[in-house]
Order: sequence, then structure tokens, then C-alpha cells
Amino acid sequence: MPLIVVTVLAMAAVVSATTNVVSSAAGTDLRKQAQSYEQACQKLKAAEAYEQILKADPSTRMILASRLVTIYAQAGVTNKALEWARVVMRNNPDPQAYLAGVNALLGRYSEAQAILDAELAKTKEPRRKMLLHWQLADMYEKAGKPEKAAGALAKAREVVRGTPDETAAQHRVDQYNRQHKPPKTE
Repeated sequence: MPLIVVTVLAMAAVVSATTNVVSSAAGTDLRKQAQSYEQACQKLKAAEAYEQILKADPSTRMILASRLVTIYAQAGVTNKALEWARVVMRNNPDPQAYLAGVNALLGRYSEAQAILDAELAKTKEPRRKMLLHWQLADMYEKAGKPEKAAGALAKAREVVRGTPDETAAQHRVDQYNRQHKPPKTE
């Protein structure tokens, strides 16, 4: 191999290594900056820093996407939270349940309920039905509908009656009832 080719390749390797070190250092600085913004409750600045990290290092996409969902949801930026939720959904084992959870987090209870109802209508597997009813119960509780939450928990128990999950479903109903017991009057 001619000396000039070896020299050019060696210089390219040095430039590449230097660029990686610089971008890695910049990425670390951006991460620290994003975390500082989060601690200071400056959610949108934190999200901006995380998105800059993503532009510089696309390999962090799956890690930071779920963080961005949470940050944008907390900041009340619904469209961005849902945009990043769709990224997270691609690798989520139960994407529709995840999307329903994000909608509930955003206070979009009717959307969350519609997604969960559609999933309940499609699934035949008792354990998944139980888990979807539990998620529905949590959503109803956040929406301030305790009677509907109790009803969803009762349905969860019913769909797993006679299976090994029946005990867990009963425990969840009992726990809910203890937490929502009316205060004793004297």
C-alpha cells in the first residue's frame, strides 16, 4: 500500500476518533444540561436538550423517547407527547395499552377508554383482559369515577374466575375497597 494512502487512512482514523470524543463530550454536557433543566422544573428546555442529543446521537432514540413522552405530558404539550409515544409504541410489547396509558396521563380519558375498550373487544386471553380492565380501573380512578373503577376491577376478577390469576384479581378488588372505604361515622 503506498505511503500516502496509509497516511490518509491514519489521518482519517484520528479525525474520526477526535470527532467521536468531541461529540461524546458534547452529548454528556447536553445530558447534564437536560437533567439540570428537569430538576429546575424547566421541562421544555429539558425536552429541547434531549432532542438535541437525539439529533447528535440517534442511537439514544429509544431511551430518550419515553423520557420525552413524560416530559411533554408533564408540560402539557399533548401533540409532542403523543408524537414521541408513537415512537415508543414501535418497540412496546403492548403498544395500544401503552398509548391508552399516555392518553390517560394527558387527561384524555375518553381516548384512553376507547383504546382500552377496543383492545378488550379483540382479546380472548383472560390474563390480558384482566390487565386491560385493571388499566381501565386506574384510568377511571384518575378521571374521578370511582364507581366505574370498581366496576372495571369486578370485571377483571370475573374474566379470570377459575384461573390462577383469580387470587390476584380478588386481591386487587379488596385493596381498592380498603382504600375507598367510607370513613366511619360515630
